[in-house]
Amino acid sequence: ETDAVVVPEGPFEHWQQVNARARALAREIGWLAGQAYAEIQAGAILGPRGDAGQSLALASAGMALAERIGHRQWIVSGHVTLGRIHADLLDAAPARAHLESALTQAHALGSRYWVTMSSAALGSLLVDLGDLDAATAVLDATRATGRPAESLSQRRCWLAGAQLLLARGEPEAALGAVEHLIASAPNAAGPRSLPWLALVRGDACAALGRLAEADADYSAARLGALGLAYRHLVWRVELARARLLRGAGRISESIDACNRARAVVDDIATTLAGTEQRASFRRRALARFPISEAGQSIPHVPGGLSPREIEVLRLVAQGLTDADVGERLFISHRTVGRHLQSVYNKLGVGSRTAAVAFAFEHNLVNSPAQG
Repeated sequence: ETDAVVVPEGPFEHWQQVNARARALAREIGWLAGQAYAEIQAGAILGPRGDAGQSLALASAGMALAERIGHRQWIVSGHVTLGRIHADLLDAAPARAHLESALTQAHALGSRYWVTMSSAALGSLLVDLGDLDAATAVLDATRATGRPAESLSQRRCWLAGAQLLLARGEPEAALGAVEHLIASAPNAAGPRSLPWLALVRGDACAALGRLAEADADYSAARLGALGLAYRHLVWRVELARARLLRGAGRISESIDACNRARAVVDDIATTLAGTEQRASFRRRALARFPISEAGQSIPHVPGGLSPREIEVLRLVAQGLTDADVGERLFISHRTVGRHLQSVYNKLGVGSRTAAVAFAFEHNLVNSPAQG
């Protein structure tokens, strides 16, 4: 998940394949430390993309193996990865426990890299939780003011620091920090190539009343996040833009943005294993939506279909295959299949043809209200 602060090299599929090969080789030669690290990294790769169930399973397996063999560095790595995954799922208690443990063990290990990485992740989480005093203490103990943010871990701390400045009501300072990170990122091609930074820059511009710039930053962040299939970032960007649009009186567009955010939240929830886990994530995410949009964003449709299910059904009704639908929506064909099975269950039908017929009968295929 390096695009938070630097431009990633190569597509996600390449690194996923490399990681899968590394895990297979480590198992083949019996290299337990290599297997532990590769599994933790698999969780780190999948986590931001919203495959929450698999990322948790892989990172947890790698962490358990690291603990079994007593590999202290990979134990810290596991805590950081699991902390970030839980933070993305808005599950504050385990996220904080993992990241605090990571920081404590990183100090004991004497690793400046892991101290900084742990501090950045914990600081960002604490800002999100509104515990600004604790965030300040964590970040101030790590960042050296005035030093250039050169390494990945340093740049992450700068990003967390920019988030803290925003939360403190210092958008000018936050904007300066983010613009420094964008300008100093190797191979960067503007905010779109650094979508996390584009989101924070948009938030800073919105706080300063520079609404046109904020809208442009959010649009860049959305396109960048979609290109990388970073679903946790996509829904946050959509929600930020929804608030901006609502403040500008563009209510219909704001509701559309909320619809898209809720659809992504629903997608992520489907990857979680347990019913309660899925419901808890949705509940925590929807609590962040503007109240008016939270009540209005999903119009009533027959069958109780979710926004994402409607979107999948509409594309299927247009003749797209599961693979085509997945490519259009930046989800896997297996996720498309899960959505379709849910559609069949809700509608009480047993085939693709019957579901498509339902879509046409209820005017769901070309309805702009569902877009």
